Amino acid sequence: MSAPAHPVTAYVINYNAGTVTPVNTATNTALKAIPVGRSPFAIAVTPDGKTVYVNGESAPGGTWGVTPISTATNKAGKVIGIPQEPYAFAITPNGRTAYVTGSAGVTPVSTTTNRAGTAIKTGQVAIAITPNGKILYAYSDRYGTVTPIPTATNKPGKPIKVGTGIHPNSYAPPYIAITPDGRTVYVSTPGSGVTPVSTATGKVGRTFDVIGGEGGGPMAITPALRHIPPVPSGFQP
Repeated sequence: MSAPAHPVTAYVINYNAGTVTPVNTATNTALKAIPVGRSPFAIAVTPDGKTVYVNGESAPGGTWGVTPISTATNKAGKVIGIPQEPYAFAITPNGRTAYVTGSAGVTPVSTTTNRAGTAIKTGQVAIAITPNGKILYAYSDRYGTVTPIPTATNKPGKPIKVGTGIHPNSYAPPYIAITPDGRTVYVSTPGSGVTPVSTATGKVGRTFDVIGGEGGGPMAITPALRHIPPVPSGFQP
């Protein structure tokens, strides 16, 4: 088997050390750790694989921020200041914008200039982007709503009620995922359950519980498959 055209690297956060460690997946060897500031806890890679973005409670100098890392050199760039405590990432499929969510809402960051735009004040902590990159959906744990935000304008649409909301200082986060065809948004919230939302109509489906009254947790959705091979005869799980 021929070697891959480009080396594949995993980037692993060390929350206590304030570093990100590259791991060569061909050899499972950890490389030199990259300092990124105090308490990093979320990470994302651009679709072209050229840049890793890391956020945390505080960047060097005591300001909230996001640190870009070049995968070609494994060196951290200048911290991108943002007006909030960063929480999570979502990067558009074309790789042009990284959205950072936190206490001030959702902040777009240009991956071309590494500059932060104006925060979208929707009070969100969980975000996901449709596969075509046109709409970002953000969930508010305070109000129990999902807000569609067109990525072309970054102007929030009408919030969609999907739950009762939880205390704004609660540590338990909600989760959000979108189907590969972009037709349905699933919102999972502790204490409520999982709620489907149609992206075409904005209508909310029936909320269903998955873990015995405790609500929902993190989600992952399988990719669309054209053909699922049959189970071999005599197969035992």
